[in-house]
Amino acid sequence: MPKTATEKPATEESSAVVSPILQKTWVDLDDFAKCFQLLWVFHKTQIYPHQIQKSHFKSTILSKTEGGIWGSGSSTHSLSTGSPAVASPECPEVSECYYLCVDNVQPSQILISFTALLLWGDTAEKKKDMSAARRCGVLTALPYCWTSVRSELPVLTIQTSSLKAAVLNLPAGRHVLRVYASAALGYNVHMCSKTPFVFGDEETVMSHLANKDSARFTEQASSIFTALCRLVPSFGDEQEQAALRKTLDEAHCPQNISTTLEKWEHYKVFNAAVYHMLCEALGRKLTADERFAVQALTADPSLAATDPKEYSPAYADVEPPEIWRDRQPTDKEVKAVTVLQAGFKGQLVREVLNASKPGTKENLSASKILLDMWPKIESDADKHAAFLLRYIIENSKKKAELYPCQQDESTRIAFADYSVSLQDTANSWVLIFREVFLVPKEMLLVPMVYSPIPYYALYVINNDTGEEVETIGNKVVPHLYQPNKLGFTFVAEGVTPEVPPADATWTMRLIGLKEPFPKPSRETPLNAFSVKEFQDYYVPNDKNVICRYRVQVTSDSLGTIQFETSKPDVFIRLSVLDQGKEVCSKTGKGEVIIPVFFFLANKDPSCTDEKNKNGSPTQATLQQRNAADSPVAKSDSSTDQFQPPTETMITPYLVISTWCRQRCFIRAGIWMDLSWPLFVCSKTWRRMR
Repeated sequence: MPKTATEKPATEESSAVVSPILQKTWVDLDDFAKCFQLLWVFHKTQIYPHQIQKSHFKSTILSKTEGGIWGSGSSTHSLSTGSPAVASPECPEVSECYYLCVDNVQPSQILISFTALLLWGDTAEKKKDMSAARRCGVLTALPYCWTSVRSELPVLTIQTSSLKAAVLNLPAGRHVLRVYASAALGYNVHMCSKTPFVFGDEETVMSHLANKDSARFTEQASSIFTALCRLVPSFGDEQEQAALRKTLDEAHCPQNISTTLEKWEHYKVFNAAVYHMLCEALGRKLTADERFAVQALTADPSLAATDPKEYSPAYADVEPPEIWRDRQPTDKEVKAVTVLQAGFKGQLVREVLNASKPGTKENLSASKILLDMWPKIESDADKHAAFLLRYIIENSKKKAELYPCQQDESTRIAFADYSVSLQDTANSWVLIFREVFLVPKEMLLVPMVYSPIPYYALYVINNDTGEEVETIGNKVVPHLYQPNKLGFTFVAEGVTPEVPPADATWTMRLIGLKEPFPKPSRETPLNAFSVKEFQDYYVPNDKNVICRYRVQVTSDSLGTIQFETSKPDVFIRLSVLDQGKEVCSKTGKGEVIIPVFFFLANKDPSCTDEKNKNGSPTQATLQQRNAADSPVAKSDSSTDQFQPPTETMITPYLVISTWCRQRCFIRAGIWMDLSWPLFVCSKTWRRMR
């Protein structure tokens, strides 16, 4: 009898049969969609070991509320209590940008709950006047990469007028997302996950990612290194060596390599990686016996054969016998040498292959040498495992992806900060930062500026070519910097507000994929410059020449030239002439700046007369280049222009400003480094009327 049935005797009133309550049933999927248009899923946040909250409210709202739970930084097992961010009551809406980093070898799920505090209005008229956009809060998450300007589509968008949650599904690997949150009066973001993650401001996430390999990279490197370490103790064991070699091959050989040639090339790279890892761990070159043991371990007789000096360092600098000087070998001698080399090579191959077979005398000797070397390798296993895998990836001839962990390399970053104190002058143009950086090798870099003043601009100039790195707005785009002779000059300029911030610091952060970074020419960046500033009035003339300045230097000097007018809509052309030839020019509206110009002094009195007669080939080249308004120029060719001159001659330069048709106030200035003297800067003013 069903549990719902009564145990009392049936009566006439209760003669009807009572059916049990329906507990389970099957519903067709089409019928289910018709019956239920909305399905609510509730999550128990306490079951998630990693969670964090962020809150941001207007100050007028925050004063009316009490308490709240929020956190910062990486996810923890319990929420930390702190203070929410406060927005000004004058701002139209509360908005903030956060960064999220998730790194896991398995797919991850993050539950995101977004609560928006909106302005509903007290009367019907206020409600009617409110726009639809202000009637909902928005949270958007999209992939982000500091070293790329490519924009990605959002992977998650939440729009709500009260509270809404969604699950963010991410595949295996390391992911960096930029999260935008906005609402009329304030919001709260609550994230929960079973996977560790980092959520916070840009500085928090960048510090977590700096010089850190992804979880998949670490796992792949560890599997290769572990298989190699298991092979070394059993190198002389006949029963285990074959199985362990097969395990090592499966660990390091990519699955997308199919042809015999590709496998042969990969094995050569892997063997070289093992050899260089041992050299890196020991901090020296391997001896002849150690090198032979590594050749036996990898079964590669040609290992390290690309550098003949490693085989015979004692004979690298020995001069040939006198009988062989100033003569070419005969055909018989060449043939004899070829036969000898083939014989020596065959002997080496046989010895290495014999030493790789377990049980032989050579194998026992090589195994003992490897066991003596290996404790030093295992002392810092993580470092050497990462070195081994990174060498394979960077030196592989196959351009395609070898391992899945290479997808995470775009999120790998390293950075270096360069800070200077900001001048406390009010409402004026200032040269904030100027430094020359030498690039040792090819590297992808992007500069990021942390400025206490809103109006600033950053320029990066190639000192060899005078070309300026591309910018979007006032931000320099990621650029692949190539090594050059004179380096790259980073110049920052800005306008201070009426009330300049006290003891403010301006910081430029260079972001790249890995170290090392470009080396600055000074240990401490320079923020104080020798300034020559001139002010005057302009009277219109037929040739539209505003002014001319004559600059004379006694030694090579690096300068910045800035020109501005009191009328902001005036088009200006600023030019620098050397011996009557234009070597640099720049145009602007209301203001124009030549970020970098090298004033070079003549070191030989005769070069002045010769240059006046024949001209300089470098100037001709610069004149063609400056026709396209190159931002940087040099007045003369010199391979040692950063060296002090042995015999100083005064070289005059003429700075001319033209192309102005309005009566306005003129101000011009030249900024030099304090370490380079400026002999004289005299103004020669010429009026056409």
